[in-house]
Amino acid sequence: MSKLQVTIALLIAGAAAALAYRSHQRVLLSPYNIGTVRPGMRFRDADDSAKAEMKHGYTCRAAGGGVQICDLVTDGPIGKLTHVVDASGRIALVQFLISDNTQRTRDLGSMQLRQWSRISPDIGPPSESSSDVNLGQWRSADSLWSAELTWRRSADAPGRMTSSDERRLRQIAKDSPDAFARLVRDSLLDSRDLASAASLASSVGAAAGTPPEQTADDASTAAAAAETDASSASSLPQCSGEKTSVALAAGTDSNSMEPALWTVAQQAIARAYPGMHLDPARRGALLTDASGASEEIALYPNASTATGDLYAFAVTFPQRIKEAASHASTFDTANQCRATSEILLARVDPATHTVTDLQRVGVDDESLFNAIGAVDFVPTADAPPRLIVEYLASYGTATWYGQVRWNELVAADSLRLVKRSPVSYAKKLPNAPASGGPLVTEDTRRDDPYGLSYEPGTLLHFSTLNLGARAPVRHVTLMTGDGELPNGWALLSQL
Repeated sequence: MSKLQVTIALLIAGAAAALAYRSHQRVLLSPYNIGTVRPGMRFRDADDSAKAEMKHGYTCRAAGGGVQICDLVTDGPIGKLTHVVDASGRIALVQFLISDNTQRTRDLGSMQLRQWSRISPDIGPPSESSSDVNLGQWRSADSLWSAELTWRRSADAPGRMTSSDERRLRQIAKDSPDAFARLVRDSLLDSRDLASAASLASSVGAAAGTPPEQTADDASTAAAAAETDASSASSLPQCSGEKTSVALAAGTDSNSMEPALWTVAQQAIARAYPGMHLDPARRGALLTDASGASEEIALYPNASTATGDLYAFAVTFPQRIKEAASHASTFDTANQCRATSEILLARVDPATHTVTDLQRVGVDDESLFNAIGAVDFVPTADAPPRLIVEYLASYGTATWYGQVRWNELVAADSLRLVKRSPVSYAKKLPNAPASGGPLVTEDTRRDDPYGLSYEPGTLLHFSTLNLGARAPVRHVTLMTGDGELPNGWALLSQL
């Protein structure tokens, strides 16, 4: 063979090798990029690029099993870029949370949508739910890569972009279920990802004795057994709360309330608690009686309708909750008391901010104590607004203590509790580690972010990953009916 032939052969071999390497890299890297990063690439390359362009790198925290969650604050668009990095050092997921709504950001979102749609068609049409986002989804033909984009309707701008390596996420779920559950808790993954992982863990855990799926009979038995606990809890005395002589801080707003909101709150409290009044204080607000004795009170969260004629206030007494929790968490049933929250619904004259009517509704009166995390009015086409309530309720006996996070739907005209759906749970036995995790409905609806679209009388089926358990997947079934809401006692008795 001549030198020329050898040279040509080497060039061809080199070109073939380079082509093969580039093809291999394309297989390893997601087609759905977000800026200069994409799943499959080495994290150190992304970090080096950030340091070169922005003069600072990512901040990482351990999620367990060698998995890291790495964040970078961006300045154009303003937001937070997060990578999930697997044990091999490659990026399994990229999430970009965008905070601004400039025209440049809108253009970027539109460009990203067009780019991803050229790679594969959008398989997720915009949601018709009342949530403030439109959702688009993309998946590669080989199902190895996926992407999502949310668009904030109120700001007319992108809100979140996510690109995922499905293989690496499945491997994380298989090798490090605790880390995977951490990603769900941190909102990097959602219930659909958890359901997929639960299916994987179920097949792995079958040989380890995974408990069988709950049936309607199981749900009925659990509900009957829980009725006694719920009745006992409802009959417990209310916690007394700690009276205080904290000096009032004149002119200090309560919970950062605007003057109009504070005025409505004062009127609502005076109607709900005759002979008492609301005072601002350095730590928030005080409920004061005629003798001048005061108790700390929280009126947050709160919400109002767009027309300004309806206001909702969550009412919580922090010291009462502290007392109830001290007994429940130590299985001290002999001294247990209750500290449940309530919602005040005030009908208001928008012009004068005068309260014309007031209604009250208790939140999960069967629990030992609870705290409301969010309230929001949801407009309806043919009925008065309904109220979505998100809260954390606690339950317990002498043998276990647990909490359930719920979404609840309240009819604002009658304050009837319409529906309730669990989101997550935690449970603790004496001298044993705690278990818990998100609860995933087995009848997931993409346009139902709160899990409240079921019809009364439906059996609700959920699965969950028990962190660190030998048989990680558990199944629970809850009964519903007219006037019968899912029950925390019944749920926790099955877990």
